[in-house]
Amino acid sequence: MRREERKSLRVRGWITGMGRTRHQCFVQDISTGGAKIVIERGHPPEEFELYFSPHGPNSRKCKVRWRKKDTIGVAFV
Repeated sequence: MRREERKSLRVRGWITGMGRTRHQCFVQDISTGGAKIVIERGHPPEEFELYFSPHGPNSRKCKVRWRKKDTIGVAFV
C-alpha cells in the first residue's frame, strides 16, 4: 500500500543530465514524494532536475529509485 496519494497524468517534462540541453520526457504520475517518468530516448543519470517547462526556472531535484525499460521511478530530494 502506498503512503502517498498519486495523481495520474501525462504531461511533458524536461530533465537535465542527458546532454547540454533539457531532454523531453513525460510525467505519468506524481505525488508529494516522487513521480513516474517515461523517457523515450536515452538513459538519465542517477540524479537530475525535472522541469515542467522547457525554459522555466522552477524544478524538482530527483533521485532514481527504480528503472524498467523506458520508465523510471524517482524520489524528490
